[in-house]
Amino acid sequence: MKTLLLLFVLFTPISLAFDINVNIPSKGFCKKLEEAGALYQKEQDINRPELDELFNSQLNSMGSCLFKKGKKKEAIEFWLLASSFGSDYGSELAGNYLANEASNVRDLLSGLSILRQLGAKKTKALNRYRIQYALAILKGEFVNYNIRIALLNLYEAMQNGSAEAAYLIAYFKSTNVFPDKNDKYSEEYWIKIGDKLVGSKSYQRFIEDAFLSDLYGASLIKIRDSKETQKK
Repeated sequence: MKTLLLLFVLFTPISLAFDINVNIPSKGFCKKLEEAGALYQKEQDINRPELDELFNSQLNSMGSCLFKKGKKKEAIEFWLLASSFGSDYGSELAGNYLANEASNVRDLLSGLSILRQLGAKKTKALNRYRIQYALAILKGEFVNYNIRIALLNLYEAMQNGSAEAAYLIAYFKSTNVFPDKNDKYSEEYWIKIGDKLVGSKSYQRFIEDAFLSDLYGASLIKIRDSKETQKK
């Protein structure tokens, strides 16, 4: 444990910024983590509590390395483990990607629950919860959920400072995923913001990046494909 954490100090990557992609350490750092046994080091050293924060960073980084290797299930397990040891960053990663990559309702609800709990103290996590919740509704994960609930959740996230939510509302309105503009929330949004966003460079860039992103890509593609199927 001591040797592994010492290695982690020497090769600590640039701080991870939570974005629409999983930012990872360099390949060299990931390789050294694996060589030092980070894949198997999953327990804190109870005799060295001062290293707990460093241990959580190690778990989060190992999860990020695995995610970019395509080992998403294993990555989420590392983030969940970091979350169980008190890492907010691990909770944010685990919640978002568990919800986004969920293959069943249980995982989806678990991811949303983690984000909702973290949202009690972190505004960004609460906004992420609302966005992921809205996307789950639009993907058809919840039976008999009104599409207006998805719009309301995105609207509340936007009101709470989420630019991503604003862009997503504009996208879903412009592609007719949401109904006409007569809805109270939709109309207020559209008059104030929506028309100004669609077609702008920042909007186009965000939508392009979102479709390719780790965080929203799979959901947006599923929603788009579902809409295309309905047209046929």
